[in-house]
Order: sequence, then C-alpha cells, then structure tokens
Amino acid sequence: MKRLASIVAVIVAVPIVAIALVSLLLPADVIKAQVLRQLGDATGHKLTVKGPLSLQFFPTFKLAASDVTITGSPWAQSSATVRIKELDIAVKLLPLLSRRIEIERLALVAPAIVFELAAPSPPNRRSGESAAADRAAAPAAVTAPPPAMAALAALSRLGAEYVAIADGDIVVVDRRNDRRYELQRIAATLSAPHLGVSLAAEGDAMWRGQKIRFSMTLDHGGALLRPAGKSHVVAALQSAPLTVKFAGEVASGETGGLGALVLDGNADLAVPSVRDLATWSALDIDLPKRGFGALAVSGAVRAVAGSAEFSNATFSLDTTRATGTVTLSAGNKPRIAGTLRIDRLDFNPYLGPSTPGWSTATLDPRLLRQFDAELTIDASSVRYRQLQMGAAAAKLNLDDGKLRLSIGNVALYRGSAKGTIGLDCSRDIAAMTVDGSISAVDIGPLLRDAGGGSSISGSASFTLSGTAHGNSQRDLVSTLSGASSFRLAHGSLGGIDLAGMLMNTAAAFATGRGATAIDRASASNTIRNGIMSSSNLVATIGAVEAHGTGTVNLPQRTLNYHVEPKIMAGIVTVPVIVSGRWDHLSFQPDVAGIAKGIVTAPVKVIGGAANGVGKVGQGIGGALKSLFGN
Repeated sequence: MKRLASIVAVIVAVPIVAIALVSLLLPADVIKAQVLRQLGDATGHKLTVKGPLSLQFFPTFKLAASDVTITGSPWAQSSATVRIKELDIAVKLLPLLSRRIEIERLALVAPAIVFELAAPSPPNRRSGESAAADRAAAPAAVTAPPPAMAALAALSRLGAEYVAIADGDIVVVDRRNDRRYELQRIAATLSAPHLGVSLAAEGDAMWRGQKIRFSMTLDHGGALLRPAGKSHVVAALQSAPLTVKFAGEVASGETGGLGALVLDGNADLAVPSVRDLATWSALDIDLPKRGFGALAVSGAVRAVAGSAEFSNATFSLDTTRATGTVTLSAGNKPRIAGTLRIDRLDFNPYLGPSTPGWSTATLDPRLLRQFDAELTIDASSVRYRQLQMGAAAAKLNLDDGKLRLSIGNVALYRGSAKGTIGLDCSRDIAAMTVDGSISAVDIGPLLRDAGGGSSISGSASFTLSGTAHGNSQRDLVSTLSGASSFRLAHGSLGGIDLAGMLMNTAAAFATGRGATAIDRASASNTIRNGIMSSSNLVATIGAVEAHGTGTVNLPQRTLNYHVEPKIMAGIVTVPVIVSGRWDHLSFQPDVAGIAKGIVTAPVKVIGGAANGVGKVGQGIGGALKSLFGN
C-alpha cells in the first residue's frame, strides 16, 4: 500500500515540479511574447492583444488572450482582417523544459474574419504617354492567396495539431462589384497530427438563414504546400438547398502552396429546387415564375480558378435529362458553355397557362443580362405545349444580354424547320430578329397542335424574315416588320366549298358547308407593324384558278382577302371576300365583282347559253336573294 502511495505521489509531483521549473526557467512574459510571435510568424501578420493575457498552469499549460486583432493583408482595403474575442492556446509541457514553445491546441472563440477583394485601380493616363507605358510603370499587383491554402500554410508553420472554432463569422467583401457575403455561427474542428498524414475538418455554419454541414479529409495536406503537390481528398457540403459531394485529387499550383488549387475527381450535385437555391444564394438571378425545380449533376469534374468543367456527366432539370460536357465559370457574371445531348427537351414546365390571343405578360429583359452562355444542343425530341418536334440541333450564344439561337435542323410534322432567332435584351426594351423557314410540313396536324384548328390540310412551306421590339408577346407581334411567304400543295379546306362559291353555285353560299380541294397555292407578303400584306396570292382551287389580294392583321388575329377567280369560258365567276377572325372566318360574294361580271358578259347570264350557264345565273340570283333578302 505504501508502494502504491509512493507511485501516485511521484505521478502527481512530476508535473508540479515541471511547472515550477518552467516558471523559473521561462518567465510568463517570455512565454507570452514567444507564443504571440509564433502566431504572427504563422499568419504572416502582426498580432495585437487589447484585452488581458493570462497563463494557466494546471491541468494544462494554456495561454488565454482576449480581444485579439490581426492586421490586414496588403491586398485588403481594411487595416484589420481578423478579430478574435477569445484565443486559448494549449502549449506542450515537455518542450518548455528546453525553453521551446510548441502549440498543441488552438481554440478561437467568436472570431470575425474578413477577406476583402480590392477593386481594380483606374488607369492613370498621362498626356502624351501610351497605355502600354502606363502599364509598364505601374507596380505589380499583389494577388491574394486562396484562403484555404493560406490557412493550411499558417497551420503548418504554427505546428498546431488541433484547431477549434466556436461562433465564428467569415465576411467576404468584393469591392469589384460591391457585394458582401457572410458565413455566420461557424463551429468547426480541424485535426492535423502532422501535415504529412491525414488532415480532417468538419463543422457547420449558417448562410443566409440555412444551416450548412461540411466535412473534408485530406490524405497529405503538406504536399499542397509544394509546387504541383497533390493529395487525395474527400469533401462534402450539405444543406437544405443543395448537397455537394466530391472525391478525387487536389493539387497546388505550379508556383507552390499559394498557387491556385486544382480539383480533379468525381462530383455529385443535388438541388431540390433551383428556384429556392437562387433565392438562398447570393447570386442576383431572377428566374421565370415557373419550372426550375429539381436539378442533379453527376460526373467527372475539374475545377480551377473559379471554373469547373463537368465531362461525361449526366444532368437533369425538371423533366429534362441530358449528357455531355459543361463548363461553369464564376466571376462578376456566371457563364455556362458546353455540348449537351438531350433525350427530351420539354418547355412546358416553364410556360404559363395557355390563353386566347397574344400574351401581354411582361418579359423581363434583365434575366438574360445575368449570365452568359455558349451551348451546342442536340435533342432527340422537343415539346412546346402540344407541339411535338423530332430531332433538333441548335447552337445558343448569350453575351451581355444578346441572345442568338441558331437552329440547324428540326424534324417538324413530316417536314423540317431551320433558322436563327436573335433577342437583344441589353436595353430596357428587347429587340428581336428572326430569319427562318419551314419546309414541307403536314399543315393539318401542325395547326391542330398549335391550337389553330385542323380544317386545312396539305404540305406547306413558309419563310419569315423580320424584326420586332417589345417586352411582351403582343408587343413583339404588333411591331413585327419584314417579309414572309408561303406555299401549299395537295391540300384541302374543310367546312366550306370555296370552289363552288367562285363558280356561282348557290348552295355553296346558302349552306356554308362542303370541302375545297386546293391543288396548290402561294403568296409573298410584306409586313409592317404587324400587318401582313399580299398582292400576289395565286391558287388552283378545284377547277378554278384564283388570284387574291389582302391583309392579315397579326395583333388582332384577323384577315381580309379578296379572292377573284380567273374568267372561265362560258361561266360567270364570282369573287369572294374572306374576312373575320382566324377562328371564325366568313365567306361572302363580292357584289361589286358580280356586277362587273354581268356587265362584261351579259349574254352569258341573260341568254341562258349552253353548258349550264343559265343554271349558274339562277344560282347567282338565288344566292343573292338568300344573302340580301331580295
């Protein structure tokens, strides 16, 4: 029992004696000065302690400091970048006996860390000197090291095996665009027994009202402090708006530890709602009111200097699935570029309810100013409301609010479509250009799915070239100016016997029923402020060849055409006026045209010549009596 008591006494006495020796050999002021100097050397900045400093010898040897300030970096506009409410430093005991200070544990309570990105200095132009001379005379810019690399380098110099942060804040002030980003209530731990082995970090923080959980394991952190050093890394970030996972390799730049980090591995990104993510993030992007729900990205990724390239990746947004290679670049304005192969491109999740007439909903041109894009798209099929399109190839370019969509070829209702659409949103009023063609489409199903009825059939072709401006669909239609043309072959018009009307058949006017065979028809049009005018309509309708002139009012969705048949031997033909709304057209005989026909060929009507002309004359009279009541 006495032996056991002696052993316990020795165990207790040794640290007491050691502490006593330390206090004699290494005065408290020396310890404080050395610890602060080591912290300053590790961070590369001067430490100022405004609050009290205290030493604790038991149960651990610890230095505590209050109200600690670390002076700012040369690239920062502020004179102070770090303020710490409390700083606790646990020092290893045995090295103290050799008058050496080795920090074992570092705890930061309520640190406020500020990173400032300075705005570029305006060029200083001097009379008679070139811009090149100005640049040559200007001092070299000081580039800020990546914060993660700077922290890792400081940790290496400090030699701390364990770092804890409680209730911290990180603020990034970007003077280039006057934006401010805040990460609040940070609680994190970093364990690094030695930078030559595994380094682990984990914790959580608050960003714009949402809690973020993060973790990282680095196999060889010290390698990143060497030029082109590499280490395997596994990292994860999880919050309600998004989850990101990465596993692969991280490398330092060619210039060493303070160079740009390069990530190369596999990543998975899951976003329950792009709309919620845009609201939560600091990115100033106003999305349309519909769509932009779940987003998922998975594949190989290489990230460096604010740019990430996803290759051989899979993408999904709402109902659209795609594969390909995409590069995302940060900066003052996000940019997306790449090539995508899409199974089914569906625009319906982003469209509002279909309403009669042209939409007056305002299109905000600022949306296309918020990012740039350069994409090549190949889609197996495309859907827009009820319109069904087949394979489509297009190139999209968006630069400073100017969009250009080049459509190489789209399979469209047994035909095809191609052309270019431009939309300039760099100003408050959007400007549009269009130059395209549709060839040999089955017009009946196309009009049916476009909501325009299916009474007409045949193989149709169209061209359109024009300009417009405005921030709504109706504005664009009302200001459209340019030229267009159409051709129809082997078609028919249901519900009306237009051929009978042109040939004076009373029943054709009286009943308003029947069908019209259109062997071919064509016209070219000029368009001015939404009014489409034509003077060269030519159509072969049944046995009649007709010519027409008229207008189509695109904003009002009405037309007014005068169709006049070519004079046929032995028959008095009747010009027909086609007018009204597109969905409720009326067909009437042109009374002035009828009178003109009677005067120029009175014998044919009055004499009752052969080949049924008399019967046709009766038909005219019957039709007029039916129409006008006399």
